[in-house]
Amino acid sequence: MANILELNVEHRDGKRELGNMTEKLRTIQTRFDDELVQLKTHAEWDMFTMAFFGETNAGKSTIIESLRILFKEESRQALLEQNAHDLEKYEKALAEHIDRLREGLYRVYEEYASQITTLRTATARLSVILQEESAARNRIAEAEAEARKRLAEQEASTRLKAEQEEAAQRLQIAQQASSARIKTRLMVCTFGAMVLGAVASAMFLKLAGA
Repeated sequence: MANILELNVEHRDGKRELGNMTEKLRTIQTRFDDELVQLKTHAEWDMFTMAFFGETNAGKSTIIESLRILFKEESRQALLEQNAHDLEKYEKALAEHIDRLREGLYRVYEEYASQITTLRTATARLSVILQEESAARNRIAEAEAEARKRLAEQEASTRLKAEQEEAAQRLQIAQQASSARIKTRLMVCTFGAMVLGAVASAMFLKLAGA
């Protein structure tokens, strides 16, 4: 229960599987608690009971009888004397009781084993769901990273293109300014040459008239 409650599941199917597992474990815990209450309420704790179990003809009865004789149990001695021929009947009754007890234990074991198997299956499904969710998150993160990379490349390309266009415009403006300065200088030179020519012509005419 503690390990399951520590899981952080956001997927809807995962939450449902987690809830089913938690509910089954709580049901098992409730049954155990009820059985413990029954034992505390109805069981007799003043005396201890020893149980022997094993294969048929393994020597269970021999050990039990040896202990009873060793400790000189009065009731057993009287029973042996009075009912020497009933030993087989009691052993048979005990064997039947043990068989019924074994069948009951098998049924309980099968029931809990089935529930544990169901929990294991649910855990496997939950693990698959978590893996799929993790893979989906990784794919989303990769897609977002790729989109950011493309956007950065587009922005860099746009900035480079704008810078190139701005540099071209500046170059064109500089060329136009340089051409204008050259034209201005040519005009000044031409005007100066015309003035010098006019002055030279006037001087020549003046000298010629003299």
